[in-house]
Order: sequence, then structure tokens, then C-alpha cells
Amino acid sequence: MSTTPPGPGHLLTELTDLPATRLTDTAALSAAVIAAGAALGLSAYGTPIIREGPMGSAVALLGHRGHLVLHADPAAGRCLVDILLPGGASPDRGIEVMIRRLGARP
Repeated sequence: MSTTPPGPGHLLTELTDLPATRLTDTAALSAAVIAAGAALGLSAYGTPIIREGPMGSAVALLGHRGHLVLHADPAAGRCLVDILLPGGASPDRGIEVMIRRLGARP
């Protein structure tokens, strides 16, 4: 896992050594994003947006003044997680949920 802290309330993290089966299951990815959003108290605008392509998928949970976006690369066994929260709130609980749900090594 490598982390780039862009600023308060914003976290961009790459999770590595993930099982490809988890990264190709968009329903499981969507459930992980929803669970992480709930742990963060993100007020979502609706269900996650899912887009699939030839090299992976993206799942985004958009909310009031924030978002949680996951970009999965199953062939490489990794994903990029972007969390943005209002007011400098800490994204730590959300990334903990993502690590646990996706089977990543912290």
C-alpha cells in the first residue's frame, strides 16, 4: 500500500497484492464502497456508479461535499482508492474498511 496525503480530508491510496477475483466482482466492490462511505458518514446522493472497461472497473460513491472512488486493476492485483471528505474530516476509517473488505495488506 502506498499513500499520498493530498491534504486534510483527502486521501489517495493504492492497495496492492489483492485477489483478482475480488477486483472483478463489481457487486463486491460496490458493497465495499458503500460500507466505507457509511463508516465515514458520507451522505451519498444514491447508489454507487459502476463503469467497466477492458482493463478493470471504477466504482464511485458521490455524496454531499465528498466522494469515494475506487479504480480496480485486476490484472495487476491492485486498486486506487480516492477519498474526499468535507471539513478536513479524517478518511482513515474508510480506508480501514476498504482494506478489510478487499483483503489488502495494510
